[in-house]
Amino acid sequence: MGLRRRGPRLTAANPRALPARRPRSRPGRHTRSPGRVACCLALTLFSSCFGLAEEEQARLDLHVSNALTFLDSGAYPQALQQAGKALELDSGLESMQLVRGAALLRIGKANSDPKLINEAMDVAEDLSSGWLRDKDFRVYWLLAQCQLARAFLNDDAIDSIGRRLATRDYRDAGERRDDQDRLERERENRRDSLLKAESNLQRVLADPRQADNHHVLTDLVVTLNEIGGREDDVLATSQSALVALDEASLTWRQLQLVPTRTEDRKRLDQNQIDNNLSRERQLRDIIVTIYFNRGDYEEALAEYEVIEERQLMTAVQHYNRAGVYEQIGDYVRAIDDYEQFLRIRSRFMKYADDDMAPQVFEKLDELRRRAPATTRG
Repeated sequence: MGLRRRGPRLTAANPRALPARRPRSRPGRHTRSPGRVACCLALTLFSSCFGLAEEEQARLDLHVSNALTFLDSGAYPQALQQAGKALELDSGLESMQLVRGAALLRIGKANSDPKLINEAMDVAEDLSSGWLRDKDFRVYWLLAQCQLARAFLNDDAIDSIGRRLATRDYRDAGERRDDQDRLERERENRRDSLLKAESNLQRVLADPRQADNHHVLTDLVVTLNEIGGREDDVLATSQSALVALDEASLTWRQLQLVPTRTEDRKRLDQNQIDNNLSRERQLRDIIVTIYFNRGDYEEALAEYEVIEERQLMTAVQHYNRAGVYEQIGDYVRAIDDYEQFLRIRSRFMKYADDDMAPQVFEKLDELRRRAPATTRG
């Protein structure tokens, strides 16, 4: 969970850290966006040319609208169900195939399910070779996200095999060689997936209309960080992503002030703002880690000041900043951050249930012995 020198990934908090809740919204009463209106109009024209019955067309419109709304609000199982119903009525509807692929991917990632991730990949690959090829950036963005998800599955396998190699008493030298070969294959597959993800993300960003797409820029930062050895590219892309995130959040806040905006729509707007804050925290954690690994502790602390000013500090950030203070010998501030880490986590679990607590209490005892008595309160 802390800052790690082996090319660490701080894009996700410890699973036992603060739980994040995302606001949900129910479909059915949202004001349709221009994109949705255009989608429904296209469906109507399609039905008039190819003979969908009026009742079927109405059902199709409803399933399309619900699928998009559920996907926007993060209700991925429901989005998958509604997209499936729409595709039963029109199996060639590319927009619903995209929704299906996106929902499969997110459910697969949440459950670390390679079968669902591979199914999402199949959807994206089919779309990239069909009519939508070079016509919809979301196809290549979905491909990149699937490849990034596969790389993280490779990470899990690499960790598992690595632990086995480190702890298992192999009786057969051939079994050990098999595990070593598997480890090498997983590493090669991971790098291949990351490079493909980078290529597809760069393809999206090459479109001038998507050059400031903060979703894609954030995914590119994560991908470059995972590839490793390209810290300058990561820092430059992170800055572009942060600017784009700020602009997007400002737009959502302005939309919330529109008098005709429905309450359901405002909740979805807030959901987007919250997601953007989560992405900003992710990006700034990556930036801090790069500075830490370079030994540029003052830059790391300056970044933490921004994180604190923007009210993005969580237990994880306090823990990681304490490690930075340790490196520069500021034990008093390190103690303060470790104590804050424990206080925040104690709101959600007892110390006895917190597997991090013993380690942090031991660290606090050590730091208190090292901190000058004159500087302790």
